[in-house]
Formats: sequence, C-alpha cells, structure tokens
Amino acid sequence: GIPECGADALRCGLLAYTQQARDINLDVQRVVGYRNFCNKLWNASRFALSNLGEDFVFKAENLQKAVEHGDPMDLYILDCLNIACRDTESAMKGFAFYNAVSATYKFWLYELCDVYLEAIKPVVNGKEPDAKNYVLHVLYHCLHSGLRLLHPIMPFLTEELFQRLPNRETHDDTLSISLSAFPQYLESMAFPEAHRQVDSAMEITKSIRSLRAAYNLTPSARPEIYVLCRDDQSFEDAEETSIKITTLSRSSKVEILKPGSGNVPSGCGVAVVNENT
Repeated sequence: GIPECGADALRCGLLAYTQQARDINLDVQRVVGYRNFCNKLWNASRFALSNLGEDFVFKAENLQKAVEHGDPMDLYILDCLNIACRDTESAMKGFAFYNAVSATYKFWLYELCDVYLEAIKPVVNGKEPDAKNYVLHVLYHCLHSGLRLLHPIMPFLTEELFQRLPNRETHDDTLSISLSAFPQYLESMAFPEAHRQVDSAMEITKSIRSLRAAYNLTPSARPEIYVLCRDDQSFEDAEETSIKITTLSRSSKVEILKPGSGNVPSGCGVAVVNENT
C-alpha cells in the first residue's frame, strides 16, 4: 500500500513535479522523501527552540550586533537565507513552483540543518554569553523567516512551528503565519565573502570526512588535521574558519599550514581538496 506521508509532504511532492507536463507519473518514494524532510525540519526546529528557551526575546538591534560582530558562519547563513528569499519569490512570481521547492529545500536541509546547526553547537553549549547571544538571534531570525518562506509549500507544519516561536508577539503580532509578511531579499543581508569562506571550509570538511570513511574511523575518533594551503587567500580563509572545520569534521584540532611553515607528522592520510589546498 501507499505509506502515510501527510498533506505537507504530498503538497511539496506535487509542487516539485510541476516542472513536467500536465500528466504526472508520481513516484511515491519521492513523497516519502519529503515526509523525511518534514521530520528533519521538525527535529531541527525542536533543537533550535530548546536552545532558545521560553524566555528568549528577539531584538532587531541584537541581530544587527551579530552582523557587525562578523562571524563567518553567522554571515554565511544570513546570506543563504537572503538568497533563498530572492529565489523563492522569483520562482513564485513566475509560477515555477518546482524552483521554489528547490530553493527552500536547499536552505533548510543543506545549509541550515547540515551546516549551521552543527557548527554552532559548541557556541550554544559554551560559556561566552555574547557569542551565544549573537548565534541565538541569528538562529531565531532564520527560523522566523525560513518558516514564512516555506509556508506556501508546507502550510500545516510551518504554522505549528511558527506558533511555537518564543515571545514572537514582541516583534510579530500576527495571529497566523498566513497573515505574516513574506520575507524579502535585502541588500544589507548579502554577504558573498563570508559565503565563499564557508563554502571553502565545507570543501575541506568533506575531504576530511572522506578520509575518515576511507580509514574506517569511528564517530568518537578525534584525529588531528593538518591543512596545507598553497596561496595566501586559501590560507586566510582556512584560518578564519578553522574552528568551524574542527567542529564539522569531528577533529581534535585543525592546524593550517603554508608550504615550509610547519612539519606534518609522517604517516598521515592525504587528500587533495583543490588546486590550492
């Protein structure tokens, strides 16, 4: 029989098929995939809400302070959200609903869940109140805007999660997410340089993960990583994001090196990331 997937997963699946002709050869497994996406969204939001806490109050000035603080990972996710807002609105206006599904799916799954939520765990569990405050404001902003962005595609799940945002009425007093303003692209929230830095860090992280798999390292293993950069730009990018690489690759430390600047222990596994790293 057909597994239970829910209205949101079916709606998302059908919208993703609108790229095709009027006749749809519906693959139920694709709808099941969107059901799994709903579960991922629910669990990610629960994780975020548990870290925000019931007493959290969003303040726009604190979000601006986070932007001014300039952590690459915070600026990266804000830029990803901004791009998703631009692409989703453009797709909706052009009735290209499959592109809207793709843009929101990419933001929530590949950028917010897979990268940002994993990268900020040491910060939200840490003892630096300012850094934690910046991260929580960026996280809340991503939830509040990301849910509104996804609402036309998944109305029921987003409404439920929207109602659970702590003290939302202090800055958004709408009774329902369907009445809340659709998020807009803002030039002030475009950070291409931070986006490029984190993309570079993720290339390194994926190479480390591949090495871990090749050597059958257990999840609890925390190897030491040495990253050799052959040009100044790659070195600066890796230095700036080394802590995030350490977190995302589950390493004990990541040391960034230039040719001739340090000794790499013999017997290390080697992987080439790109022509410069």
